[in-house]
Amino acid sequence: MLRREATANYSIVRAMRGSRFWRWRQPSAGVAFTNHSIVALNIANEARSGETELPGGLIESSAVTPNIQSVGELAQIVERALADVGVARERLALVLPDLATTTVVLPARERSRRPARELRRELAAGLPYPVGEARCDFWRGQHDEILGVAVRTAVVQQYERIVEAVDCQLGWVDSASLCHIPSQVSRRVRAERLEVHAQLYADHYCLTVVRGGELIDTRIKLRSAGDFERVAREVLRAPVLHDSETIDSLHLSGKDAAAVAELLRDAGVGEVRVDCDGERQHLVSSIERLLERGTP
Repeated sequence: MLRREATANYSIVRAMRGSRFWRWRQPSAGVAFTNHSIVALNIANEARSGETELPGGLIESSAVTPNIQSVGELAQIVERALADVGVARERLALVLPDLATTTVVLPARERSRRPARELRRELAAGLPYPVGEARCDFWRGQHDEILGVAVRTAVVQQYERIVEAVDCQLGWVDSASLCHIPSQVSRRVRAERLEVHAQLYADHYCLTVVRGGELIDTRIKLRSAGDFERVAREVLRAPVLHDSETIDSLHLSGKDAAAVAELLRDAGVGEVRVDCDGERQHLVSSIERLLERGTP
């Protein structure tokens, strides 16, 4: 799974192989989960997407404990949502909540080809549960930095059961923010250029920091409704934390992206860009990223 260059073939969960019937079919559908809603997408023929609000407490994202209160109830909601966009018996890309995963960025070392056992040991040090209970994956960037990601088996199995319950097959699995990282670091830029990518959701946000095309940090923070200033302050801490003079480029996507951008346009940030303003649109783009990988 480790790769020398940044590629789109990155998944935090090793997807299950389907039968021969599925292998020739290009995946065209997916579903993304949050604490308050699901987003379903079908890109076959004319793209269709839909968002369904969830009952309170049905999903409570956690990296440690099972997330779904009732798999049966959620499966019924997902089945209806997929039917509304014309999806049945498909291979589904599965976008998990960021808060269901644990991540660590391991900088490049002189001996960059560290064995998988050593990488698992470094990732295990930051896990709130035994590493033997996790599914781990590692992505290597173009500067040999490594992103390690873990999801507890008991957590991801609940989402897999949803896919089985709606009579579909499992495709690529990733989290809403991490699936965008390969494209965020793929450009060739000058060595000192500092870029921040902020992906915003109703209850959290993910900041990815890239310097000279190298992934140097990714962190997830909780947020509450309307806290634009708090998010803006956290963004502006990036140069201080990473020994840079300023943020050369800031990309925002998701809920309240335009409002946060407005606060930061006169804050000394070189370039402020809103890629997508809205959580639903951002989650659709996350599903699209997974579908671009083709068949697992």
